[in-house]
Amino acid sequence: MLDLKNAKSVLDHFIRLSSICFLLSSCSGPRQDDNLMENKNLYSIDLDHSTKERSFVFSSIFCDLETIILDSEEKVIGNIDKIQADDSTIYILDINISKGVFKYSRNGNYIQQIGNIGSGPGEYIKPFDFTLDQKNRIIYILDGPRQRINKYEMTSGKYLGHFEINKDDPIRSYHIQYNDGVIFTDVYTLAPSKRDFLLQKLDTCKGKQQSTFLNATQYNKGWKNPSYIHDHVFYTVNEESSRFMQVFMNTIIYISREKVMPYLSLQSEDIMTAEDIASIEKNAPIHSVFDYIFSKNKIFDINSYFEHDGRIYFVYRNGLTSTFTTYDTETNETKLYDTIADDLLFEKDNMHVWFPKFGCAGNEGVYYYVNTNAIGNFMEGFSLNLFSKNLNKSDKLKKMKDDANPVIFFYKYKTLPDE
Repeated sequence: MLDLKNAKSVLDHFIRLSSICFLLSSCSGPRQDDNLMENKNLYSIDLDHSTKERSFVFSSIFCDLETIILDSEEKVIGNIDKIQADDSTIYILDINISKGVFKYSRNGNYIQQIGNIGSGPGEYIKPFDFTLDQKNRIIYILDGPRQRINKYEMTSGKYLGHFEINKDDPIRSYHIQYNDGVIFTDVYTLAPSKRDFLLQKLDTCKGKQQSTFLNATQYNKGWKNPSYIHDHVFYTVNEESSRFMQVFMNTIIYISREKVMPYLSLQSEDIMTAEDIASIEKNAPIHSVFDYIFSKNKIFDINSYFEHDGRIYFVYRNGLTSTFTTYDTETNETKLYDTIADDLLFEKDNMHVWFPKFGCAGNEGVYYYVNTNAIGNFMEGFSLNLFSKNLNKSDKLKKMKDDANPVIFFYKYKTLPDE
């Protein structure tokens, strides 16, 4: 989870500046609250009556594991907060330590930083998120404290302009997602308002709000506290569409330029309710909010989401435990797994040990990573003979120091989605 307590205090000093239009996309469109489309083909999962399995084996969908060691000599970053990738390049966000978006080749060589810390043209105070327009080769970076989105060329890093967001409402955004000529952002209301929504669609000319979606009370159980939110709320599926979910939502939302609609719904007697959230907000001391949430032993926090070959994969929490879930869209079969057996990274007898965190998914596979603060524990795996003898670049991994850059693992699908 991304702790943005400090960010919230900075956001109170939100600076209002004029936006500059550098895009040719449309800047018009009606603004309607909760303009959610009906989905007659909504997928629904009954968790209480789903098949339960012991371990999900990675080799059942992945055929190979590629190790990507980020160069620590030319550039040292802190932690990975977000990864996005194209065919030859990896883009990495580090929010709190190096405070930037960094570009690496697929073999781990440092290329450049996109933008810099500062208050001048092309600079940002603190990057909260970024998103890629791969068709037009543009990267958008959200400067959180100023609620401004900067625009750069993906290839050169050249600054192309910016636009402000959330100028007309007492709201703040922490995440952004580009889809086919529009940008979506999550929404947190920091002051009493009659308009209570979780998602908005903006034009990419002036950041004008085109539509709003998802009543916060109905979909996120009324939770509005930005100190506990997903590190991911958007999951890219392809150039045209993405998926959206916040921490207490049990409905995954399909988003595209033309459609925003419910996509997959989780059903269970144990799902976190609005009453549970009200109890937490009423009774939990500020320093114990997380403990109260986990002590409920309720289902929440859908994360690590990706789709492949007609199946949907994700993780959800039930109190302190996590369950890996697979859903077959053809047969409607759901399977719930207590553990992940990563037989590509670990030896067979040690597959229950799972270090990497989910990064993102693409057409060819899924990216996971080990952050700098976990490198020390990760390195102990070699002395304990936990890792597979076939692990790619194991000789270089063994020489890594505790303060090295994060390590990325790319798990390649056995078959491509279009095969």
